[in-house]
Amino acid sequence: MVQILIFILKWIGWIVLGFLGLILGILLLVLFSAIRYRIDGKKEDSLWGKFYLSWFFRIISVAVTYENGLSVQAKLFGKTIYKLDGRESEAGGEEKLPGEGQAGEAPQGEDFFDNLLPTEYEISGEEKLDKKKTDKEKIDKKKKDKTKSDKEKILLDELQALEQERERKLSGETKTVKPAADEEEKKGLWEKLKEKIAAWIDKVTFAFSEICGKLKQIEEKRQWLTTQWEWLSAMLSDQENQKSARLILRQVKKILCHILPRKGTVLLVLGREDPYLMGKIVSYASAAYPFTHRFLTFYPIFGQDRLEGEVHIRGHVRLGVIFGYALRLLLNKNIRRKLLCVLRRNKRR
Repeated sequence: MVQILIFILKWIGWIVLGFLGLILGILLLVLFSAIRYRIDGKKEDSLWGKFYLSWFFRIISVAVTYENGLSVQAKLFGKTIYKLDGRESEAGGEEKLPGEGQAGEAPQGEDFFDNLLPTEYEISGEEKLDKKKTDKEKIDKKKKDKTKSDKEKILLDELQALEQERERKLSGETKTVKPAADEEEKKGLWEKLKEKIAAWIDKVTFAFSEICGKLKQIEEKRQWLTTQWEWLSAMLSDQENQKSARLILRQVKKILCHILPRKGTVLLVLGREDPYLMGKIVSYASAAYPFTHRFLTFYPIFGQDRLEGEVHIRGHVRLGVIFGYALRLLLNKNIRRKLLCVLRRNKRR
């Protein structure tokens, strides 16, 4: 019985080990199988370019081509799983406009319903004339009634105004009305002056509060910048941080050298009329020269807008190599400590 159990456990152990070995093998294949890329292109009068990417012994491949349109093709085990051809739309036929039909189709819209109306319900010409006459007579009557009513109202208003003036002259109200009106005008002017003064005071206070708020914001920004500068200067002055910074620069340089193409040539002819802009481009090209001197040949032209070139480069990337460089950074205690501090700050925010 015990031997049977040991035998079963042995087989279970071998199965588990085989399963783990299979997973480890797949992981190693994924990490260390090269992702190969190739870029070919040319620019003279027109632009032509092709980008080809393959991975896992060309089981997965992607090809992107540009020539009078963009076309993309992705393959898995040699079979196309995705295809996009931008040039098909240019070769397509003419699209039919909405509402255009074939010959012999029935007309649609308002004309279609008008054609369905029977002729016996159509109105004759004499009936139309009689209708127009009656409509004109009605409109004329309405206009006359309105003019009469307007004249009567005007006359009544004039009579009322004359009666009021006669009564004021008799009672002597004209003398008392003038000073009251002057007092009202004086009061109105004083109120307007008060409103203007109050509005001006409000504007001054609002502008003063805005200035104070801006000054407060500037002071807060200044304090934040000073704290950040003190923190950065303290970090840079520390010897451990200096060592970790040098390590980061080394690893980043190795990653860039690994990603950049290994073989090929790039010929670039670039020119701009603006000498200041062209000087900037040349300065950037000189800064990138240590990384691109193996395959890039750059010809700057001043005083002329020009862009021509030819590209033929190849390279490969291994995820395991990049993972190894990143792991080397994580093994440093100081870098791990700083990463934890940054994560804690983000959580607090």
